[in-house]
Amino acid sequence: THGVHTGELRLHDDTLDAMNIRVRLAGSEAQVNFTTDQSQQRDWLAGSADRLQDLLGQSGITLTQVSVGTS
Repeated sequence: THGVHTGELRLHDDTLDAMNIRVRLAGSEAQVNFTTDQSQQRDWLAGSADRLQDLLGQSGITLTQVSVGTS
């Protein structure tokens, strides 16, 4: 059976603000939420959503939602 799986990752170093990544996987559909207070990181993440969709698609996973926001 295909259950619902979730995961959360918090990235932080001394030079960048923290970034949180939340992933929800239901069967072969994924939702990814990125949050960071750094505007350059948000811009880069938003611009990389198509690439993420392509990479997940190669593994048979459909990216149904990507959100990028502030924490």
